[in-house]
Amino acid sequence: MFGKMDPSFTIWLNVLISLVTIVSFYWVGKKIFNTSIGLIASFLYGFSAMATNYDRILWNHTPIPLVSLGIYYYLFKFLDKRRLLDLLISSVLLGFMIHLHFQVLFVIFFFLFSLIYFGGRNVAKDLKVWIVIAVSIVIFIVPLLVFDFRHDFINFNHLIAFFFKSNRAGGGNILNNVVNISTIQLNFFREMLFRNSSLLTNTFSFGVFLSLIIGAYRKTKSEMSFVLLRNLCVSLILISTVLFSFYSGPLPSQYFLFMFPVYIFVWACSLNILKQSKFSLLFPIIILFFLITNIRPIWGNSDELSLEYKYRSVSYIVKDSNSKSFKVDFITDLGRKTGFQYLFWLQGKKLIDDMSVTTDKTYKIIIPYYLVNQNEIYRKFGGIGIVKVI
Repeated sequence: MFGKMDPSFTIWLNVLISLVTIVSFYWVGKKIFNTSIGLIASFLYGFSAMATNYDRILWNHTPIPLVSLGIYYYLFKFLDKRRLLDLLISSVLLGFMIHLHFQVLFVIFFFLFSLIYFGGRNVAKDLKVWIVIAVSIVIFIVPLLVFDFRHDFINFNHLIAFFFKSNRAGGGNILNNVVNISTIQLNFFREMLFRNSSLLTNTFSFGVFLSLIIGAYRKTKSEMSFVLLRNLCVSLILISTVLFSFYSGPLPSQYFLFMFPVYIFVWACSLNILKQSKFSLLFPIIILFFLITNIRPIWGNSDELSLEYKYRSVSYIVKDSNSKSFKVDFITDLGRKTGFQYLFWLQGKKLIDDMSVTTDKTYKIIIPYYLVNQNEIYRKFGGIGIVKVI
């Protein structure tokens, strides 16, 4: 696309996207809520080790937090002011997101639901609204259709496989899937602020999450903005949970990046309320804890996912196989599968990760471990979980 560009250009492009995203969180937070919430939101995104992990390389998921933030903000502006320009911007961003990842389907469902439910009959019956949306999306989807016609419908086949042809550890039962998805979403929400899972961090995160959903933030100066955040959050959670319940593949946390802007503002609003309450002394303590647990992974690798824990995981699988043949499936976040082939070679074993090969035993390596239901984890080494399938 850029011809004979210097490979370092992708680094600067990554930096540019990250900076624009940080500034956008401040700007949107200031516009919808207040300056304090905008500053906290941009601060959390800028120092979150989770966000940094996705920004370290340029890939199709990198712009999703920024693009989805723009979609939600301009959709809110349209529902509030009824200006077609705001709808046009939101629709164009939605069309662009189609080129990034299939998770745009959840955003499309939310987008249409919001227009019909929150917009009321006037919006639902306005032909100009649907023309703007249709034209914006068609402009972006036509190149994909042309590409599919020329390449044996590769995108369409991937879309079908995305929902119906994969196998998750212990998956298959829709009720179990709903529980798994809820667990992953809560862990995703928690890890934005707290890297380590513990009774304290999980309880605090769940309390913040539950407080928003039941409307504990209603009695504030920006009541309508907080009600908007609650409605947006609850709608996205319900839509993603329902749709993901039909999906049987592995669920790396990047599949939930479209939730990132909403969750960041949930944390920002919660911390801002805490700062203004009689428990305000807890605010600097939480911020300090956030910095301590997030800065180190930003400048290096997380200790819980270090080579030591990968080695211990491999050693356990080799020992547990008891000299029988085995294969290993991986459910991992971006870039966290590296090194395993070499580690198995050190143990005198060849890594078989082709699931079509027949072996005596099957294992799954989960990185990080919370990407599956915790009841499925047989052993845990740091942030790495082992699932014994057979």
